[in-house]
Amino acid sequence: MRSILRQRTVTLLAVTGALAVALCGCTPDQPAPSTVPSPSSSDPPFATDEDALAAAQSAYEEFMAVTKQIMADDGASPERLDSVAAPGVAIPEKEAMVDFVARHLTVEGASAVTGAVLQSYSPEATDGRGIVRAYLCVNVSAVDVLDENGVSVVQPTRPDETPFEVTFDLVEADSPRLIVSGKNQWGGSGIC
Repeated sequence: MRSILRQRTVTLLAVTGALAVALCGCTPDQPAPSTVPSPSSSDPPFATDEDALAAAQSAYEEFMAVTKQIMADDGASPERLDSVAAPGVAIPEKEAMVDFVARHLTVEGASAVTGAVLQSYSPEATDGRGIVRAYLCVNVSAVDVLDENGVSVVQPTRPDETPFEVTFDLVEADSPRLIVSGKNQWGGSGIC
């Protein structure tokens, strides 16, 4: 039982630690689109691979900022996550937040994206799904997770940096704007 609790704590810390950032107050009030709009013209949403990667990194940082703000608000209005993440990502993140709040945990400090490498950019994805895939390195060395007594619950073996493979969907073809639609820890090297 203790091993299961420790594993759940490590998983929760990885999720919450990777999502905590210093950008407070960045909580968009836009509702999540019910469907992904098709691009309105034949022009690609991003002119270059570099533009696509920059938009992906910005979208992930916004995702982390919204998540941190929800946790800072004791889990209030978790639907804010729907504006920056597709349901496949938003639902498990909301569940992790509920558990986090129920355990009276708080996050101090900030994490940051410290490396980004474009895996693919598919401007021909007319439905906007999976249009950008990127490897992102998230540094959590400045993040601490405290219990209700103010005692750190971070394991000393937690790595400072974790690479993720992240997929992004296009939700506004005219702007263009990306949301996080997939996120998995990546076991490869060269990102962090």
